[in-house]
Amino acid sequence: MTIDIRSTPTGTASGASGRVAAGASVRTSAPSVPGSAGAVSGALRVAAATGLWGVGAGFASFVFAVSTMSPVTLTFWRFAAAAVVLGAIFEIRRLRRGGPGLLAILRTHLVPSIVIGSTLALAQTLMYASVSSLGAALGTIIPLVMGPIVMAFAQIPVLRVRLNLLGWLTMVPPLVAMVALVLTRGTGDTTTSVSLVGVGIAVLGSCAHTTMTLSSKAVSTRAAAADRAPADLLATTTLTFVVAAVVLAPFAGFSGFLGETDRPLAVLGSIAFLVLIASVLAYPLFYGGVARTSPTVTSIVMLTQLVTATLVGTFVLGEHLGVLGWVCLVALVGAVVLHTLTARSVPLGTPGRARV
Repeated sequence: MTIDIRSTPTGTASGASGRVAAGASVRTSAPSVPGSAGAVSGALRVAAATGLWGVGAGFASFVFAVSTMSPVTLTFWRFAAAAVVLGAIFEIRRLRRGGPGLLAILRTHLVPSIVIGSTLALAQTLMYASVSSLGAALGTIIPLVMGPIVMAFAQIPVLRVRLNLLGWLTMVPPLVAMVALVLTRGTGDTTTSVSLVGVGIAVLGSCAHTTMTLSSKAVSTRAAAADRAPADLLATTTLTFVVAAVVLAPFAGFSGFLGETDRPLAVLGSIAFLVLIASVLAYPLFYGGVARTSPTVTSIVMLTQLVTATLVGTFVLGEHLGVLGWVCLVALVGAVVLHTLTARSVPLGTPGRARV
C-alpha cells in the first residue's frame, strides 16, 4: 500500500521520520474506501506469495525427512541461489533499459537492505526449524496463528498506526476457523509429544517475520511521505536475498553446506522449487503486496498459506479432510476476505473511522 500524506490545517507529516501526525489526511493510492483497488491488489499479491510458501513448506519438510540438511543450510542455499537468479534477471533488464546497477542501489538502500535481509534470514531459518521440529502442519500453523496478533501490536510503535475496531473484530473469525481446521485435520498421537522448544521457535519465527514485514512497510511509507518514487522491487529483493545469504553463510558452514541423502535428485528438485517458485517468484509478489496494503491485513491474508498446505495435503499427499474440515476451510477463506475488505490501520490519535 502506497501512503500519500497531505498536510491539513490541524497537522503535518514529517518525511524524515515517516510518522503521520494526528491531523494528517491519510489515504491509499487508490480511493480510501474498503475494498479499494490498491488494497485488494496488494492482498491478492500477498495471498499468491503465501500460497506458494505453503507449497514450499511441504517441499522443505520432504528435504528434512530424506536428508540430514539442517534448516539453516537449506535457507542459505535457497536465498543464495535466488539472489543469483534475480541478479541475473536484473542485469539483463538493465542492459535493455539502462539505469543504476545493484551496487549503486545498495549504497542508497544499505540500511533497509541489511535490516530486511537479516530479519528475513532469521525468520525463514526459524520457520524451517519449527517445521523440522513440529512437522509441516504445526510448524506452519503456530507462526500463522501468532502473526496477526503480533503484527497488530507491533505496528503501533513502529508505524505509529493502530488497527480499527472492525479490524480487531474481523481478526477473530479467521483465527477461530484456522484452529478449528487444525483440530478437524487431526494429528493422532503426536499431539501428546509436541516439543515446547519447537513451539518457542515457531513463535520467535513469527516475531521475526513480523519485523521483516514492518521494516519493508516502513521503507515504502517513508518514501511516500518524502514524495520519493519507490525503489526498484527487483533490485531491492535481490539485495535482500544477498544480505540474507551472507548472514546465513557462517552458520550454514558450521552445520555443513551439504547434507547426506540417498535421494539426491529429489532433494535438488525440492530446492529448485524453493528457489525459483517460493523465492524468485513469491518474494517480489509479497513485497509488492506489502507496499499496497496494511501490515495487519498482510498477516491475515498470510493464512492463505494454511489453505494451500491443506489442499496439497489432501489432494497430493492423500490426507483425509472431513466435511467439517471443508466447512472450516471455506469459512477461513471467507473470513480472510472479510478482514481484507474492512480492516484498516489508522494514525494514532485519529477517530476510528479514519482509514489507511
